Amino acid sequence: MQESRPILTGINLKIEGNKMECIATDSYRLAKKIVELDSTVENLINIVIPGKNIGELAKILNDNDENVEIHIFSNKILFKFDNTLFQTRVLSGTFPDVNRLIPASFELEVKANANEFYNVIDRAALLTSEKDKNIVKFECDGNEVIVSSNSPEIGRVEEKMDVEKNNDTNIKIAFSSRFMMDALRTVESKDVVLCFNNDVQPIIIKDSKDDTLLQLILPIKTY
Repeated sequence: MQESRPILTGINLKIEGNKMECIATDSYRLAKKIVELDSTVENLINIVIPGKNIGELAKILNDNDENVEIHIFSNKILFKFDNTLFQTRVLSGTFPDVNRLIPASFELEVKANANEFYNVIDRAALLTSEKDKNIVKFECDGNEVIVSSNSPEIGRVEEKMDVEKNNDTNIKIAFSSRFMMDALRTVESKDVVLCFNNDVQPIIIKDSKDDTLLQLILPIKTY
C-alpha cells in the first residue's frame, strides 16, 4: 500500500440512480462490484470509506440476510440492519478514476474451473517468495495452460490444466500468485474467465455467471 496515497486504503462508493459501484485498489490490483439498490438516489454520490472499517462491517454482516439501510452525511456514513447501527467516517480526498484502467476489449479469454485453477496456482507457487512478489508464469499452449515457478537454488515447479479459449491466441504472462488466489476466492461460480491482451496490460478476472464482479491484476515483467 502506498503511504503517500492514503485515499487508496479506502473503498470508493459511487451511487447513481439505483446502482452502487464499489471499487478498491492498492495500485497493483483492483476489485469492482456493482450492487443494485432497492431505491433510487437523485444526486450522484461519490465517497471513500476506510477499508478497515468496511472489513469490520463485513464481519458483522457475514451471516445476516437482512437488508441494510445506508444513510450518507457530509463526513460520515451510517449502516442500519437488525438492531445494529454501524457508523464510520468518510475519507477526504478524491479517489482516482480507475475505470479507465479496465480494457474495453480483449485479445483472448480463457475459461477455467475456478477451484482447479486455484489449486494449480497454489501448487505452482510452492517455490515463490514474498520478497519476489510470489511470481508465477502462465502460458497458454492450445487448450492447455502451464503454470510454473522457478527457484535458482531448488528448481522448477510446473502444473498443467485444460481450459476453454475463445480463439487460437496464445499468451505468456507472469503475475503474483497471491494476488491471483485472492481474486479467485471471490468467484462463487464453477468457472472463472481470465481476459488478456498482452503480457504488459492488466489481467481481468471475472466470475463466469456474475457480471457484477470484476477483478484486475497487473502483470509482472520477468525479463
